[in-house]
Amino acid sequence: MYTPPQDPAEIIELMRGLERFINTPELFSADPLIKMALIHHQFESIHPFYDGNGRTGRIVNVLYLVKEGLLDIPVLYLSSHIVRTKADYYRLLQTVREQDRWEEWVLYMLEAVEVTAGQTIATIHAIKAALFDYKHRIRSGFKFYSQDLINNLFTHPYTKIEFVQRDLGVSRVTATKYLDALADGGIAASKKIGKNSFDYLIQVKGMSNLHSDERATPGLALNIATASRGSDHLRSRPAIDLYHLPETVLRKIYSNPVPYDGPLSSEHTEYVGKPWQVFWQENCYMGVDCLGICKYHTTFLGATLPNFEDWSKVLYYNTGLQMTPEEIWQVARRCNMLERLFNLREGLTRNDLEKGDMLNHRYFDEPCRRGAIDVVGRKIDKEKFIRMVDELYEHKGLDKDGVPKPETLKELGLENEPSNLI
Repeated sequence: MYTPPQDPAEIIELMRGLERFINTPELFSADPLIKMALIHHQFESIHPFYDGNGRTGRIVNVLYLVKEGLLDIPVLYLSSHIVRTKADYYRLLQTVREQDRWEEWVLYMLEAVEVTAGQTIATIHAIKAALFDYKHRIRSGFKFYSQDLINNLFTHPYTKIEFVQRDLGVSRVTATKYLDALADGGIAASKKIGKNSFDYLIQVKGMSNLHSDERATPGLALNIATASRGSDHLRSRPAIDLYHLPETVLRKIYSNPVPYDGPLSSEHTEYVGKPWQVFWQENCYMGVDCLGICKYHTTFLGATLPNFEDWSKVLYYNTGLQMTPEEIWQVARRCNMLERLFNLREGLTRNDLEKGDMLNHRYFDEPCRRGAIDVVGRKIDKEKFIRMVDELYEHKGLDKDGVPKPETLKELGLENEPSNLI
């Protein structure tokens, strides 16, 4: 069992030596990442404090990378990887002490940097996506939208009246009004305002439409109308519907991992085949979410990007778990059905404009006024839209009211679980 130095004078001398090693490149010339691994091991071996050495050592890692110019700000959270692989971390620390085997330790720390860097980039992208999401939602649902308000919401871990007052230069009454409206959401705000204001709230299930006009794209309109969390393009949007892909390519995509021989159309203004595309994409997105993969690196954005068959291999090579593409598809279906059950418990009915799978009447009554040539003047045909919803319900195993059929719950293994009583 390794015992750190106990004599205060010895600890101080060892820390002085470590400080010189950190700040004097001539003592040891190596890549900063390798040197960081050596610094961390030495710090943890000196163990200068009664408590908090692990946290302090991980902070030193990041500050050293900032010092060396590899990071502009200390955003690399190595603790997450070290905590997840704690057994390897302590084993390799001890292996160096007992056997002087540095290579495995250095490789472990390099892997920690690589994995954490990837996760950090994904987090940054997620924050950026959330910023744009809220920007579009607030701009479409509230008259008081401003970039300063968005900056306020994303600058602070949480906001409050005083922060909004200061950052936007408004009175306390106005700041309170803004935050109350945001907390209530668009539907509650429209009811307070009255005077048919609900007609001007373009939303589904309480979520304001983010950034697009689906009146010329029936498949995308079906997506936002039936998505589990409202007007959300990241739930089932068939984005590749806009690419005019040949039907042979669409057939190859949408017939895997389960067969489909129904109609498909490469024309984004068409209605035929769109319910299956939305159903397939809904399971695609849920599969992606279950695996922790970014949607932008899947069939969401490109016909040649990874899908179910690729994910089966990704899962195996990264975790050793063996699941067929069909099994991943079923997992996605089960998760989507649980979301459906939750919404039904919360009061979802098919044609309810506040909680249901229905669009604001303006999608059906008012033609699109701007955009590409094949977009201007178009609106959603309500009868065809209703038929699309009917067909989507059939694909999902729901009855005409959007409620899961008993045989669907049995197929998905939900008939005897508490989940089917959500």
